Amino acid sequence: MSMICKRNEVDGVRLSRIIREIINESEDEEILDMIDKAITMIKSTDGIYPKKEIEWLMRISWNKGNKSRYKQDNRRAKEWYNKAITLSENIERRDEIIEKMNKEYQIFINEINK
Repeated sequence: MSMICKRNEVDGVRLSRIIREIINESEDEEILDMIDKAITMIKSTDGIYPKKEIEWLMRISWNKGNKSRYKQDNRRAKEWYNKAITLSENIERRDEIIEKMNKEYQIFINEINK
């Protein structure tokens, strides 16, 4: 992956495939780290990372947040949700999705602050 990033031109499709493969074969800690790296790439490559892959990363993060939430691991759920919300800023139809995510996130925050 680092070789792809060191080139003058970053191949977003190729990079996203590598990240997807790593995520599919990894445990949660590694996935969190890989999503952080993907977020950095997305922010620094100005639109070359495929939107569908950003949506996939967002869904993975959101679903992992839900899983952590229902396991009562609120610290981890918050971490996953925040990554999903960050990723949602870079997708199409984002207003609708961000609104839904923020609404659900507020419910979660209210639950843990009771």
